[in-house]
Amino acid sequence: MIFVIYAVAAAALISWLVALMSGIRMFGMLSGRLPASAMMFRGVEWFNAANFKPEAAPARRMFVRAFIAFFICVIAIAALSMLAARPTH
Repeated sequence: MIFVIYAVAAAALISWLVALMSGIRMFGMLSGRLPASAMMFRGVEWFNAANFKPEAAPARRMFVRAFIAFFICVIAIAALSMLAARPTH
């Protein structure tokens, strides 16, 4: 069971890195609606397509998919850890 948890953790790391790289690509395609400093402090603005130029659409889709995959992996790690826990009595 521990190897499954490690595999899911590796998938979480990969999806986090994909989201990071997509975010870096998207950062260069800001529409000018918000300044870059506002984007750094308002995380939810990264999901708003109006903040990016139209050519950022593929990178934005990849960012959203990697974000969803990361949190699915985190939930799976939590569930697998609870299932793998053995009672001590």
